[in-house]
Amino acid sequence: MFGTNFWIYVWDLEDEGIGEVLDRLHGEVGATGISVATSYHSVDHLRIHADVSPRVYRADGGIYFQPDTKHYAATRLKPITSPYIKSRNPLAKIAEACARRHMKLRSWTVFGHNSYLVARHESFACRNVFGDLNPTWLCPANPDVREYFRALVADLTENYPLQAVEVESMLYPARLHHHRHEKIGIALGEADQFLLGLCFCESCRQSARRAGADIDAAARSTRVRLEKSFQAGRSATDRVEALLDEDEPIRGFARWRVESMTELVAAIKASCRASLVMYDIGKMYATGGDAMAINEHVDAFLGMCYRPDLDQVDAAVARLRKLKPDNAGVELGFHGYPPNCPDAPTLVRQFTRAAELGVRSANVYHYGIMPEANLDWVRQAVRAATRAAS
Repeated sequence: MFGTNFWIYVWDLEDEGIGEVLDRLHGEVGATGISVATSYHSVDHLRIHADVSPRVYRADGGIYFQPDTKHYAATRLKPITSPYIKSRNPLAKIAEACARRHMKLRSWTVFGHNSYLVARHESFACRNVFGDLNPTWLCPANPDVREYFRALVADLTENYPLQAVEVESMLYPARLHHHRHEKIGIALGEADQFLLGLCFCESCRQSARRAGADIDAAARSTRVRLEKSFQAGRSATDRVEALLDEDEPIRGFARWRVESMTELVAAIKASCRASLVMYDIGKMYATGGDAMAINEHVDAFLGMCYRPDLDQVDAAVARLRKLKPDNAGVELGFHGYPPNCPDAPTLVRQFTRAAELGVRSANVYHYGIMPEANLDWVRQAVRAATRAAS
């Protein structure tokens, strides 16, 4: 069987009626589940499916369910519910509606990319070597942040009948993420991006030092290398691997980050009562995520195939098969609307290739963003993949 899940917002479901949307996705399109944003970053979303006001849903972020406070007693970081839900708990109604239709319910869970919590708790944010706060990202090495992540997963999987928790942005940010208009006058190379993205907040400094990393030397070297690039207008070392080969303090610090992130994912898995699905984690030293080490703590990896070419599908499956030889551990995500997906035949080809390669679960981005006419594209793709998988 080939399973298809739609990424979806809570307001997408409520704007048109939870039952109506699920009936359309399940009965007409052939979707077997939905992945609901339960913890989400700031967003400006043009709502095109229903005549609602405001037409643009604008929010700073938050969680979209009512938290069970007992799970958060051990951390100073507390969940903030989105003003959208007020005292309601739409996730409970969504769960009931999915169960009646035998549809799988997943939690689309954004962890570290969290500007609304950073705004209230700046001491928990990532900071670069110059001391600049990252206004969009919680530091995953901070003990309270780690406990909050663990509590969030425990809360969701204890109180809702989730088939899976999808993990987005739990590790370090792979690159700078700007909410404002960025002004950068030089071409930052891969090594510069890596150095500028290293977190030197107090939690990282203390934890790395306890683990034996020479954090002070790593900070000095990082700063010197970046200043040289700023002055020259280009990086002296382009590749991260080359930089790590020649700089032992930074190499030791990067190693500690990887070990710390593996421990974090293991702790999350221990508190999760559903399948744990990790989105593509990117390059190891950029995010701190070692796919091979994390592999034993997650049930599946979800590779993003947002370009229209089939080569990306082949590459994603080949990469993830090295981690999860069994088909159940390899999932893919596709776009369902232009420009990433230009037409229905493209989506059909992508789904079909995935099914032919043994993939049995795909997510579609994104119900509330795509025009309603594109649902027929997905319907065609689901039928083609189902035939190819049989």
